Amino acid sequence: KGKTYAEIKEQHPKAWEKLKQDEYFYQWPRGESLAQVVERLDPVLRAMEGKTAPILIICSRTVCRALLSYCRDLLPEQFIRIRLPPYTVFDIDMNPEPVKVTSHELWAPEPGASQPQAGSTRVTLPSE
Repeated sequence: KGKTYAEIKEQHPKAWEKLKQDEYFYQWPRGESLAQVVERLDPVLRAMEGKTAPILIICSRTVCRALLSYCRDLLPEQFIRIRLPPYTVFDIDMNPEPVKVTSHELWAPEPGASQPQAGSTRVTLPSE
């Protein structure tokens, strides 16, 4: 299991400070920066352009942030402000301008929760 931001801040204060200085280009120890994730995904994202049929993508929230950022042509300082809830499916309609993004929460885990809680909300992306 990975660490939460609170755990990183507490246990690795130097890494936390570096992250806060430049969240987009900060490279995690033995990991990659958000910029590197976007670069690695570029060929896949470009291949998706112009597709009209639905595409199912199962990925981490970081990769999903990269996808949403690419679809909206966001700058790095906008990309880092995208926050996504866990256990959520995103419906991205590439046809309208701007791209329409709707989220569907599959399950909002709460202490003692045993069943998924359905819901639907819109994702707010940073202004362009």
